Amino acid sequence: MREIIIIARREFLAKIKNKTFLFMTVLSPLLIVGFFVLSVYMTQMESTQHRILVIDESRLFMDRIPNKASLVEFEYSNEVLLDAEQKFSERGYTALLWISPNVIEGGAGACKLFYSKIPGYALQNHIRTALEKIVYEEKLLANDIQPEVVRNARQHIQLILQQVGQKGSYADADGMRYLGFLMAALMMVFILMYGMMVFRSVLEEKQSRIVEVILTSVRPVKLLIGKISGIALLGLLQFICMGLLTWLLSMGLRQTYLSQSIKLYEVYKSQQATVFKNGAESDFSKLSRFDENLELFDLFKKAETLAFDHVFWVFVAFFLAGFLFYSAFMAAMASAADTEADAQQFLLPVHLPLLAAYFIAVQGMLNPDAAIVQWASWIPFTSPVVMISRITSGIPLLTTVFSWLVLCISFGIMIVWSARIYQNGVLNSGKKTRWLDLWRWTKKHH
Repeated sequence: MREIIIIARREFLAKIKNKTFLFMTVLSPLLIVGFFVLSVYMTQMESTQHRILVIDESRLFMDRIPNKASLVEFEYSNEVLLDAEQKFSERGYTALLWISPNVIEGGAGACKLFYSKIPGYALQNHIRTALEKIVYEEKLLANDIQPEVVRNARQHIQLILQQVGQKGSYADADGMRYLGFLMAALMMVFILMYGMMVFRSVLEEKQSRIVEVILTSVRPVKLLIGKISGIALLGLLQFICMGLLTWLLSMGLRQTYLSQSIKLYEVYKSQQATVFKNGAESDFSKLSRFDENLELFDLFKKAETLAFDHVFWVFVAFFLAGFLFYSAFMAAMASAADTEADAQQFLLPVHLPLLAAYFIAVQGMLNPDAAIVQWASWIPFTSPVVMISRITSGIPLLTTVFSWLVLCISFGIMIVWSARIYQNGVLNSGKKTRWLDLWRWTKKHH
């Protein structure tokens, strides 16, 4: 046991001093939170300011297309299209919107947008939506229907999925499957990343022949366990640091960027509670409408029902078990190679199961009850990725624990099998190893 601790300590200290470790520990939380902020920001704002000249030959849209904050400004003119098209850029306009006289009849090519600065998707969608709304209202008026009546009659219906348990309890069945998909991708990346640390460490020691000296005083299985344990502790420390930093950044984001949306969400929840309590007797005239924010509120609701601390620790537990399983496998493969080029052929059995698990996790988003998804949750080669993708969908805790125990037992079997290849492979040099040699080494025990 003392030898294992010494080897694990050496591996841990050697890797923790690496600048890449410190860089990724800080960068990963920034990327996770920053990606979310950037996605929200890009969907809400147009980065380029636009001043658009509108030539409306139908006379239906004059002064009716709404500006978009300080980013988009529409100005109207009665000029001839040919003259305006040639000079609009010189006059400081970034685009020219031309609306033909037969737009209400839906003529082909009814509207054209000429531009000098390419318009983004948000601007295109804003213009298209505004024009369609005005045409819609004009057609209602043409049929003696007041648009206000139709507008008030429209109601957004939100469908909430809840799974009822055997004891009458319920949980959010939809969960946050996109989060599960992201976690599956991260699990695959982290297992490969830390597994490659073990792979390269074994390969470097074999190439430098230092392993031959070490094996004179340490049994191969202890050396292998110590090496894997040291990097596993490094991964555990990094995950805890990343989780803490992500939580701190999330709290800061909640207090700043999302503060106004969260206040509206609290009002929305209060109104929902009132309606559930009073039913048809509620005074609906005093209730605010949040049609534009329902999707965001649904995301907040899912975040509240999801126990992030539980998900985090389950992720860490499956990462450690999955890493130990795969790193033992990768260490055995590295011991069988003399050069980096020769080692690549032995990485294929490692990469294929992880890639297969990733694609099964994608299938699990579409059909979580598929037989292949459930079976992949038990098979140790795929369970770390597939099971973590299902954890956000509210699967029973007993199922999760059982899958993890199967993975841990599989590691015990894998480490014995890998140690036999390792103790023969690290001492085998000058001869190219074949797959048949690996099979023979698994039966050979010193």
